[in-house]
Amino acid sequence: MTRGVELIKSIIERMCQTNSFGKCLKNVKILSAGDGKCKAEFTVCDEHLNLGGTLHGGFTATLIDCISTYALMTCGTGAPGVSVNINVA
Repeated sequence: MTRGVELIKSIIERMCQTNSFGKCLKNVKILSAGDGKCKAEFTVCDEHLNLGGTLHGGFTATLIDCISTYALMTCGTGAPGVSVNINVA
């Protein structure tokens, strides 16, 4: 069964309603999702910047981890994946 954008939007919405770490995704807008792919848009705000004034590398890794997991959830059994090695340069 193919899962898509509505599933992923509902997951992000639920996470953002809590006081958990997932709330950091409040500015993520899912543009498309399905068949193992997920395309998102994100607005960088001051809270996401490092001291150099650019997007914090740790937050970049968080975005990659979450969006790739959402992509996995749109195919197969819908089970989320687990990142075991992420490198952000």
